[in-house]
Amino acid sequence: MKNLSKILFLCGIIVFMAFSCEDDDEKEYIQVSGIIKSGETIYGYGTHTLFDQDNLIYMLISNNVNLNDYLNKYVTLKGKKVQGYPLNEGDPELFEVISIINNN
Repeated sequence: MKNLSKILFLCGIIVFMAFSCEDDDEKEYIQVSGIIKSGETIYGYGTHTLFDQDNLIYMLISNNVNLNDYLNKYVTLKGKKVQGYPLNEGDPELFEVISIINNN
C-alpha cells in the first residue's frame, strides 16, 4: 500500500510539472493582426511582413505555417517576438508565427 501511495504521488508531481511547463510556453505567445505581404525588404531578416492597423511593420517567420497562403489577407496570428530583433533601433521586430487564429 505504501508503494502505491508513492507511485501515485510521483505521478501527480509529473503531471503537475508537465502542465506547468506547457503554461510557461503559452505565456510567451501573443496575438497580432494585420495584412501579410511578401517580405523582401532592406532589413535582412524575416520572410514576410505584417502591416497592422497602426501601419506598424512586423517581420515574420514561420516553420509551422505557409505564410504564402495568406498573402494580402487580413489575419490574426499567434506567435512570439524573437529575441535579438530588431537589429537596429527603429527597425521592425521579428515575429515567429505559430498558427493562424483567424483568417478573414
